[in-house]
Formats: sequence, C-alpha cells, structure tokens
Amino acid sequence: MIGLCLLIAFAWSWSSARAADAYAVTLPVDVSAASAAAAREQALADGRVAAFRVLMERMTLAEDWPRLPEVLPEELPSFLRDISVANEKTSEVRYLADLTVRYRAEDIRDLLRAYDIPFAETFSKPVMVLPVYGAGTNFILWDEPNPWREAWQRLPASSGLVPLAHPIGDLQDMTMVDVNQARDGSLEPIGRMAQRYGTDDVLVPSAEVALDPTGQRYQATISVKRFGPATWMSKSFTEIGESEPGESEARFLDRLVTQVAARVEDEWKRDNLLRFDSMGVVAVTVPVNALPEWLAIRKSLGNVAVISQVDVVLLVRDEVRLNLHHIGDIDQLALALAQADLTLSLDGDQWRLSRAAR
Repeated sequence: MIGLCLLIAFAWSWSSARAADAYAVTLPVDVSAASAAAAREQALADGRVAAFRVLMERMTLAEDWPRLPEVLPEELPSFLRDISVANEKTSEVRYLADLTVRYRAEDIRDLLRAYDIPFAETFSKPVMVLPVYGAGTNFILWDEPNPWREAWQRLPASSGLVPLAHPIGDLQDMTMVDVNQARDGSLEPIGRMAQRYGTDDVLVPSAEVALDPTGQRYQATISVKRFGPATWMSKSFTEIGESEPGESEARFLDRLVTQVAARVEDEWKRDNLLRFDSMGVVAVTVPVNALPEWLAIRKSLGNVAVISQVDVVLLVRDEVRLNLHHIGDIDQLALALAQADLTLSLDGDQWRLSRAAR
C-alpha cells in the first residue's frame, strides 16, 4: 500500500519538476524614464524580451540562431509561468533590479518543435577550467603572469547550459596539478583537482601565442581537451586565430576565450539534444538503505530533462525497481543522469542506478 501511494504521488508530480531551471532566466535591468513607475514598467517589458532571447540561445545550437522564431512582445506573456524581481532600487526616474522570468516548458518545446529547431535542456555540472599559456618553449599554468588564465577569468558568467568555474590557484592546487600534467591530460591529478572543487568535469585549454614574422599581429594555436564523467574519456579540438590590426594581446585572448567557450557550449548541446524521434524505456534497479536515500534519488530524477516518465514497479526495504521512459539513446540518458549525480551502470544484464560516488 505504501509503494502504491508513492507511485501515485510520483506520477502526478513528475512533469512540473522536470528541467525547471532550464526555463528560468535571470538578468539585470536598468531603465530610466519620466518616472520610477514608468521606468519599472519599461524594465519589465524590456526584460521579458531580453530573457526570451537568452532562453532561445541557451537551448539551441548557434547555427540555428538565425532561424529562431520571432515572437512579438505582446505574445510573450502566453509563454510565461511567472516573473519575480529582486534587489530593486529606484530613484525618481530610474529603476534597477534583478529580473527572473520563468517559462512554461511545454509551450517552449512546442514552439521550437513547430519550427523544427533541435534543442537541449540538460545543464552540465560546473566545468573547472585549467588554462595553459605557452610563449615559445615556455608553458605556464599557475605562474604569473598568465594572460590566458586572466582572459578566462574575465569571461562573463554564462547564461547557457555549461557553467564554468575557476580554481583558487593556491599552494594545494599548484601541488595537485602541474603544467605538464595539465597539458598531457594526466587523469589522476586532474581527477583529484576536480574532486577538490566538487565536480567531475575539467576543461584544459592550451594557448600557444607568438607574434607573426612582421611583429605586428599575434597568432595563437588553441588546443582544448575536456575530461568528463563518462569514464574520464577526453574530447578535444583545436582552433587557430590571428589578432586584428592594432589589437592588444589581452583583447585578442578575450576574443579567443569567447570563441572557445561558445564551441564548448555548442558541443555540449549537440550531445544532449532532445531526440523526440528516439524514445525508449529502460528497467533499472535502485539499491537503497533507507527511505531518505530513495527520496533524494527520486528528487534528482525529477531534474533530468531526457526522462519523460518514471514508473515505480517495486518498492521494498532495500531496493526500488523503476521503468525510466527516456528521450534519446541509453548513452544520452547516462550522461544526463551524471549531471544529477546519478550513475547508470550495467550489472550483468541488468541496469543499476545509484548516487555518484564522491
């Protein structure tokens, strides 16, 4: 009887909990007008338009941005779930605040599918960035100055699906991973660094920078490796850039950081596109030691975008058996689960779901 009650509650609450964060956009607004009231009204209207664009670009590939649907300002309220404001400040003619706009997931999905635009909803866990800078034969990671690391630290916080994080750079960091280990992709020290900062995803962008033969422009070769939770296998790519006439090294590196971060974001989206033409059901066993452990796993499952439905088949003292209805293939499901600190593994011929080890 207890298991049946849990099943009913879970089924009814599922759709509202799933992927909620992907459809919420927070941004600052700062508007001046004839009065504070007029400024507030204009800020809310402008904020809705700006937030909608942020949402569309967050979920879709950059190559699809030119064909994103144009929604008129007066049509936007039909997609909204709610709006909240924080940190309001006003003067006689000015209004400042942090505006959070939340959208109805199903309506946004229907809009993008109507335009045949693929999209992703799965947030990556924070990605630790270890920038290696090379000039000639000298490569540095922690030493100062490191113009490449400084450029990454200047990058504005992302509103996309891949949040970036930076290590403190203290003595413990320096002894944990050195420049050669970072460049070579040594998994053990990189894994320890990730564990220290509570993530399992590390990006190592290496920039080799030099002046061209004329001494007038900077040239750079960027090699990027990303080490993720999928058995710590790396993904890598290389980019080559040249500065504009009169462009300083700092501005050149800022531009390259923006390009690399955008490519990392796009590759993550591409791996996590919701494939509605490929749907499946997988039976999983969840070992549990106590009810609170199961409730925590259930809550985490509610944040996995590719899961459309969960059926509780069996609930006993030491395990729960589930049918997970998912969008995409099993690898995509496992990647999405990993972002919620859940591990999907094959034990013989049965799938097991557990909390990720820390």
